[in-house]
Amino acid sequence: MLFNRQASIEPSMQCANCGYKNDGKYCSQCGQKMELHLNPTLHDLIHDGVHEFLHIDGKIFNTIYVLLRYPGKLTKEFLQGRRVPYINPIRLYLSLSILYFLLSSLVGVHTEIKVQNTDKIDINIYEHIEDPYYREKIKKLEPIFKEGLRKIEKNGNGEFKNLYAHSLAKALFLLLPVFAWLLKMTYFRRKQRYPQYLYFSLHYHAALFAGLILTIPLSYLMDTLLFWLIWAVGYLTIALKSVWGDSTKRAIQRTLVTLFIYSLIFAVVSGLIAFYTLYHLGAY
Repeated sequence: MLFNRQASIEPSMQCANCGYKNDGKYCSQCGQKMELHLNPTLHDLIHDGVHEFLHIDGKIFNTIYVLLRYPGKLTKEFLQGRRVPYINPIRLYLSLSILYFLLSSLVGVHTEIKVQNTDKIDINIYEHIEDPYYREKIKKLEPIFKEGLRKIEKNGNGEFKNLYAHSLAKALFLLLPVFAWLLKMTYFRRKQRYPQYLYFSLHYHAALFAGLILTIPLSYLMDTLLFWLIWAVGYLTIALKSVWGDSTKRAIQRTLVTLFIYSLIFAVVSGLIAFYTLYHLGAY
């Protein structure tokens, strides 16, 4: 009787989000915190904001530390179900990629495009096309590309770089599944499902952006391309050994094959984006 009387006096709380009755700190259905101040004070606002900031950023710092210190460990942890201490792979990739493009635009990574005497530039791509229909179509593009080059000559390459970076960021995200597929092809005898390689691809590309971020300060002192290439090859080799237990020889082989094919695809995509950016610059 005493238990029933106490239960009637202290009934289970009802979640303000989904309406489910709970008696814990968080709702067992939607995960929202049960004790909420529906008419918050300024103290409540500051307290909740600081708590969420420290909690989320603490996970970010921990995730980035593991990403850089132990190549492949994040993927292993994620595939083995240990996910709470780390942020989601997609969020990690987006956070580091956005941070890189933001920093590179603010500090001005040294990639100058110098164009002079645009009036004397003859593209003449159409001369090598035999079909008259397509020759005329491409011939009409020449003044647009020349106008894009003229704008770069007059105003500098700042607008070109911004447009190019914006398009490249989208293309890189779309290339993530391509890299995962290429990697899976090197493990075609194994029975892992494709999403495992996609998670690996997210973590690997996040590590590439982390490497790019680290090289930004060094770009003022030296050419960092070689440093970044060593990072890309070395990180992938160690990560493959960690996640799938490859020998060093097999990991290096898979790394070189995957990165070689992926680099060719990336070069083609980058070239197309450059032409698209120049066309956009000249057409608008």
